[in-house]
Amino acid sequence: MIPIMINYYSYSQPAAYNIQCALLLASLSIFYHILIRRRSSSIHGAKKLPEPDGAWPVIGHLLAFGPHDLWYRKLSDMADKVGPVFKIRLGKRPAVVINNWVVARECFTTNDKTLASRPTSLHSKYMGYNGAMFGFASEGPYLREVNSSIMVELDPWLRALTLNVTLRNIAGKRYYYGGDESEKHCDIEAKRWRETFDRLIHTLRAATVSELFPGWEFMDFMMGVHRRMRKACEDMDLLLSGWLEEHRRKGRNEEEDFVDVMINIDRNNAKLFCEHDVDTVVKATCLDILIAAKDSTSITLLWVISLLLNNRQVLKKVKEELDNQIGIERHAEEEDIQHLPYLQAVVKEALRLYPPSPLSLPHEASNDCIVGGFHVPKGATLITNIWKIQRDPSIWPDPMEFKPERFLTKQAHVDFRGLHYELLPFGSGRRMCVGTNLAAHIVHLTLARLFHEFEIKTPDNAPIDMTEAPDTDLVRTSPISVLIRPRVI
Repeated sequence: MIPIMINYYSYSQPAAYNIQCALLLASLSIFYHILIRRRSSSIHGAKKLPEPDGAWPVIGHLLAFGPHDLWYRKLSDMADKVGPVFKIRLGKRPAVVINNWVVARECFTTNDKTLASRPTSLHSKYMGYNGAMFGFASEGPYLREVNSSIMVELDPWLRALTLNVTLRNIAGKRYYYGGDESEKHCDIEAKRWRETFDRLIHTLRAATVSELFPGWEFMDFMMGVHRRMRKACEDMDLLLSGWLEEHRRKGRNEEEDFVDVMINIDRNNAKLFCEHDVDTVVKATCLDILIAAKDSTSITLLWVISLLLNNRQVLKKVKEELDNQIGIERHAEEEDIQHLPYLQAVVKEALRLYPPSPLSLPHEASNDCIVGGFHVPKGATLITNIWKIQRDPSIWPDPMEFKPERFLTKQAHVDFRGLHYELLPFGSGRRMCVGTNLAAHIVHLTLARLFHEFEIKTPDNAPIDMTEAPDTDLVRTSPISVLIRPRVI
């Protein structure tokens, strides 16, 4: 048997700790005046948002979150005290937190357009190509154009991309081989890519003072945030520009991929993207998809594997379904997934208990609106506590228990693609995660092949530690050590 270390856990310092360090410096500035809390007038009889106790002048509720706290659990505790919809103050910015699926549905349907924008930040400036990356883009013509083009062009390439990523996940293979020099070059390029991409992800998770205190960008300059962020983004841009040049050099008769499709938009309709040149749009779109699919896929796979190894009876049922559907003479293929309802239920249940991002990406209200009967002022940030909603006992019986069977009976119709607001691991509405379909393809096919062809267990059949790390993503505190060998069927 081969011992394997599956390693995906937080390497970045908790965001709350970074913020508190920055605020310590910020509070020493004698010229900063105490915030004047402006009472927003009600619109159409809307109620004023409740606010938890413990807010301080200037910094609001930031001190309520310690460096090792899990923000989604802390916000869940606040919701139990003040109600499912409330306001907290993160520095100068008010944030509305949604902890109820009915209110979340209202946000992503009735108020979807009003809440479709993103707060501006250094991340959107540098990493988002000044709004060209649609994950950071504000609501407007450009976002609608790029969303419609991606919806049309992305699906044909998901199958090939999924198979390639799955091959890498299972066997560590490369798609491209050549002579010794070519293979050596490939290794160097792959190493450079991993280092650059990891540095970019680390930068993406970095907290900035100006996000909490608009107008305080000088603090980010003093702390070197601008320099580090600009450097990471420039290095990534060089690699992405290399992709474009490589694709433009290759012949028209060669097999096309997603970058080719995006480049061809320039040839077919040069005026499609009104705010950015096509090269910028292609690079921003590729980066957005990579970021969206990378973490959600890896995190979900590890939680599913952990849950199955800790619940052997469920794992036995998964293997029986795989054996009955696929047999012993072939590999699992993508078309098999639709005939594996129990495996699909396992993935749904894992996503319910451990959504990759327990708190949604922030939305910004472009106008005053009413959410859950409460007045949300223009410019307010809105965050959905996905973790809280997906463990609501009024919706999910025994919400803390791992029970895939729930998705084979009363809740068999519930899916995670944004139409059922009690299960929102990838969000919903026009700002739903762009990597949802890609992540779903990769997760299901990888799990099917992994458990159909291999026996996996922990050393001495010891239970896996399910402790969550304090991070923006729902990741583990420690790696998983497993023993793996080919199955004998």
